[in-house]
Amino acid sequence: TPNLSCSSHFKRLHTLRILLTFPKKPFVTDHADLDLSDDLDEEPSSIKRIADSETAKGPVGTCRILELLLEIESLPIELTSERPMLSLMSRVEIIGRSGKLPILYAESVAAHLVGLLYWKFSPVWGAAVKTLALTAKQHDRDVWPSIFSKLQELMEHSLESPSTKDETNSL
Repeated sequence: TPNLSCSSHFKRLHTLRILLTFPKKPFVTDHADLDLSDDLDEEPSSIKRIADSETAKGPVGTCRILELLLEIESLPIELTSERPMLSLMSRVEIIGRSGKLPILYAESVAAHLVGLLYWKFSPVWGAAVKTLALTAKQHDRDVWPSIFSKLQELMEHSLESPSTKDETNSL
């Protein structure tokens, strides 16, 4: 997922496309909420399972958050894209704050949101920061290491003296 936090739009775009070729992961299930008594029946009861999935807390089934991230990344950076972009960001935020993202997807969301901060399109920044904060709050053990390493990288880069930057650029 480090490619998702880089400044290159094309690297983020193609990384998302590659990630989407892998099998989709389901949302994480809280095993304390599961009722396994229906597995003891001899006849499967599909009606009960449908009703259970409708009353479940948070999202269930296959997680499609990477498709949302790809949609966001595929939108052109222009004023007419602001509304669809913010709408997609709010959907990512809702899924992120549910706390049911698989670890790989939580890391990918956080990295991608950091990558979106490189866009020269300020209407997205507030939504990206808010979504990142809520996702990090729900998935703190999974998300913070990648955010912290990116912040360290940016701090080291910004603390370099101008003469050091010039010397490395001339090589």
